[in-house]
Amino acid sequence: MAEEWNDEGIDYAIQGNYAEAVRCFDEAIRLDPDDASPWNNKGLAYDDQGNHAEAIRCFDEAIWLDPDFAMAWNNKGFAHADQGNYAEAIRCFDEAIRLDPNLAMAWNNKGNVYNSQGNYTEAIRCYDEAIRLDPDDASPWNNKGIAYYNQGNYTEAIRCYDEAMMLDPGLA
Repeated sequence: MAEEWNDEGIDYAIQGNYAEAVRCFDEAIRLDPDDASPWNNKGLAYDDQGNHAEAIRCFDEAIWLDPDFAMAWNNKGFAHADQGNYAEAIRCFDEAIRLDPNLAMAWNNKGNVYNSQGNYTEAIRCYDEAIRLDPDDASPWNNKGIAYYNQGNYTEAIRCYDEAMMLDPGLA
């Protein structure tokens, strides 16, 4: 029954109905307090609303229940990055990558933090790893283009943007 509540919460979150999503995740947590997944999803709902502190609290709860939950570490890093807490964000992304070296999203997010800090070389290295792990994802290609653009390397930026648009024409 807890899984159904969690799934319903995900559906509400996708629709942008975060109050109902949180209510569903709370019910899933009540029914199965040892499951980290509803805590992670509740954190995502709060993060999507801009309540990063509450999101981090939820991700911490998920990690406490399952210290090897790489996606919860990634999501916690994303929430820290949203707050401008870049050092903690990098630490969380590094932990997510340590737990799941194939988690392309964590590499991409780590690259975004480095890009925000002006460390374009390190950002590009992270995007390259994300692309290697998930070559069909347009996001790291687009982000790599932004890093090259920020460096003033417009030729490489255009090449990356072209690749991203081939993978996801909606980026055009």
